[in-house]
Amino acid sequence: MKNAYMEMIGRREPVIFDGAFGTELQKAGLAESDFGGYAGCNEYLNVTRPDIVEGIHASYLEAGAHVIETNTFGGSRVKLGEFGLGERAYEINKAAAAAARRAIEKFAGINSDNSGDRFVCGSIGPTGFLPSSSDKELSKIQFDELVDVFTEQAKGLIDGGADVLLIETSQDLLEVRAVAIAIRRLRAATGKYVPIQAQITMDAGGRMLLGSDISAFLGAAHGLGVDVIGMNCSSGPDEMGPYIDKLLELSTVPVSMLPNAGLPVNVDGKAVYKMKPREFADKVSAFVRDKGVAVAGGCCGTAPEHIKALSEALKGV
Repeated sequence: MKNAYMEMIGRREPVIFDGAFGTELQKAGLAESDFGGYAGCNEYLNVTRPDIVEGIHASYLEAGAHVIETNTFGGSRVKLGEFGLGERAYEINKAAAAAARRAIEKFAGINSDNSGDRFVCGSIGPTGFLPSSSDKELSKIQFDELVDVFTEQAKGLIDGGADVLLIETSQDLLEVRAVAIAIRRLRAATGKYVPIQAQITMDAGGRMLLGSDISAFLGAAHGLGVDVIGMNCSSGPDEMGPYIDKLLELSTVPVSMLPNAGLPVNVDGKAVYKMKPREFADKVSAFVRDKGVAVAGGCCGTAPEHIKALSEALKGV
């Protein structure tokens, strides 16, 4: 079935994602009152301060991003439940996708001559459970329950206007399977085709948290009918490179690459990412230009400046 996001990739144009969202929220000078009584729950800002959420999306669109991720990394009923907001998961995810859609519509209205294709990507992060683990506390959620959790989140994102759904920063292949099944069930129920993009995170030894390697991810993703596969977080472009090369060598679907702005360093107890925009752009754009990465963007430590540099580096590619 046709989808504009996949059609853009099919034209072999580099698709540029946005960068980090949480750090941009930190720059916004938020007060405790902005969180509506749920301090620390960034996802609830989709309800209480959608103007701030839209503003961050707008900054990435202006920087040259084709795709903006919703502010829903911790938007599952499980994660929201830590704040007492589990029952509002659908509402929060729908509001997040709607905020991203409004940002795109406003951007297109101002930049009608060069707005091009712009897409809302529904972000689905891990629940914190590891269903494949032998640890009973980490794996205590039942698989069917996990599928229901992700079905609720994905439905909210789709109903709010998401064009593609991203399983990101994944560390357990069984959880990836649960999200993919949830999305496929929604496709069947609604008749609406929304692509699935799945990205894992790996340690320095090339393993997911429970030991799966890049080949295991590749096989699982292909078996689940994932439309785009790749990696994000955990490392910078250099460290991620060998595993992206393996995906490019073996994958039958497009590959995405959304690294951090280098490896973090500890500064006064905080993780600091020191890779500057130009260096980041040069390294990531080389994977697009020379090796065939289809989707590129940033994760931790990246800002609109990094995405602007990447967009400029990929002009005409």
